[in-house]
Amino acid sequence: MFSKAIWKANWKRFWIVPILAFAILFLGITFQMIMETQDIQEREKTSPYTNRVIVPQTAYEPVLEDVNRIENQEIQSIPVDTTVPTDMPIVKPDYGRYLRNILYNPVNVIMIFTLPVMVSILLYGYMMGEKSSSFIHGLPISKKKIYTTNVVTGIAMYVLPYMINLVILQLLQLGKMGEYIPIVELWKWFGINLLYHTIFFSFSTLVGMFCASKISHGILTYVLMYAPIGILVILSRILEEIIYGFYAFSSQIEELFLKSPFIKVWTDFNQISYYYENAKINIEGKNILIYMVVSAIMLILSLGIYKRRKLETTKEFIAFKGVRIFLKYSATLCVHLLSYLYFHYMLNESKIGSMVASLILTIIAYFIIEMILKKTYKVLPSWKGAIVYTIIISSLYAIASNGMLGYETRIPKIEEVKEIELTRNEETIAFDEAGSKKIIRDFHEKIINNKTKGYQTIVIKYTLNNGKKVSRKYGIDTDNYKKELKTIYESNEYIEEVWKTIEDITKVKEINLSIRYKTANHRYQNKEITIQEKEKKEFLNLLLQDMKQGKAKIRYDYYTAQIATVEGEQIVDLSIRIALKEKRSQLIYYTKVDDLEIQPYINLE
Repeated sequence: MFSKAIWKANWKRFWIVPILAFAILFLGITFQMIMETQDIQEREKTSPYTNRVIVPQTAYEPVLEDVNRIENQEIQSIPVDTTVPTDMPIVKPDYGRYLRNILYNPVNVIMIFTLPVMVSILLYGYMMGEKSSSFIHGLPISKKKIYTTNVVTGIAMYVLPYMINLVILQLLQLGKMGEYIPIVELWKWFGINLLYHTIFFSFSTLVGMFCASKISHGILTYVLMYAPIGILVILSRILEEIIYGFYAFSSQIEELFLKSPFIKVWTDFNQISYYYENAKINIEGKNILIYMVVSAIMLILSLGIYKRRKLETTKEFIAFKGVRIFLKYSATLCVHLLSYLYFHYMLNESKIGSMVASLILTIIAYFIIEMILKKTYKVLPSWKGAIVYTIIISSLYAIASNGMLGYETRIPKIEEVKEIELTRNEETIAFDEAGSKKIIRDFHEKIINNKTKGYQTIVIKYTLNNGKKVSRKYGIDTDNYKKELKTIYESNEYIEEVWKTIEDITKVKEINLSIRYKTANHRYQNKEITIQEKEKKEFLNLLLQDMKQGKAKIRYDYYTAQIATVEGEQIVDLSIRIALKEKRSQLIYYTKVDDLEIQPYINLE
């Protein structure tokens, strides 16, 4: 399973890599932390904190008085209380955040993206050369032993630089640095880096098993980190443009994309900055387990592929013919999607123009990709593949543009529907009453018949009796559906759902009143009132009473039809904005201003 000869040969050839990695980490992190510790010590000496307690500002006035006397300036002596209250709260400034910022600085991120990939390329580079491949595989050592030795060597090469810096930081932590950052933070930093480096190394090794040159190994490693999910996101967006009502779950795909370690490492490390004082990297235990398992699976797959790899495949871009074909058409599709998206916006969303222009550009890209893969300019015999691709894509495009075999006009029957969810303005309400379901279905049918686009996004999700779901997404112009929207948002089911939301104080973040009123001299004034935290529950109870008495209504749209100004003794207009913790707001407006239950909270003075 392990060869000492291969181990020694690897270190003899590539010893410079861990040395350089150590130097970069030391200068970019360890040395910076030493300097920052000294700066913190100086900062503490001039800090307004004395013995870690807050000192009243007046305590510094006698010092100022003495300075002025020394400068022969007479000032009026002002008696001050220089005693520090014994009940003053203890204050411990988080100077450690400056050190954490250095631990996770851009140098570290760059190392994660480059060091393990470089190590993988170097260790398995012998496969890419005819002579080196024949020599290594001609040794009386099994492929399995060569592979495992290279894996162990690679892990050691990126772990050792971090381990040495960790030891140095631990020794420094025994001194003044220990006052600002606990030792557990250093081990956490080491563990996170080890985890991410292993993922990148495993992925790069897997990609390398398919490659037949160091250039393709490096390029494809970084391309394949982002290309698969990127293609899905772009494809879903294009289908939403081509197929009316298509709901491609692009937001869910993007959410999955953000959970990828190749993206998460950027977002996590970026949070540790001077602008996020309390930011910390917290990787859940299940995610750590997933990363470890995935890394192990990639390494096992790499071994299996390595055993099946032909030794003589050293002059190609990709080592396996089937993978070359897959890569060729995948790259062609990627170019096609990107070019279509570009021409779609450049040609004012012209479907035919976008398709023709992108197809021409894609055919050119197809032959260029073929040249790269075959390392020759003689690629004209591959024209059949270009024709096949054009026919398949054109057929799929024609089907999608003509309703996707009834997809655009398909609406479930009322008797088949158990529940309908309507999402608009980031608000999702579920309707299960027969009357409400019919209203929404009729609304959906009108959208399909009109087939006009607007800037207001709505999503309609049907849950059928058999458990299946049917989802559609539209961009509509609300001016064309005022009557339908009014009927939906004034239905008892919607109002009751809003009442439930308002009653749940845990969902409410902030409550603001906006009042327009007449002054004694008949001038109009505006006033904003914010309800205090301790008053929220009582205020909401009173608000619900006003709503149930018909004095206040739900404002389901910013431009709710003709919100009438109400003439009272003073108040002309009264509206309430309830900011919810789920990043949306509920608007309430009053149609009557007499005998209000919320009157105690309205102060016009």
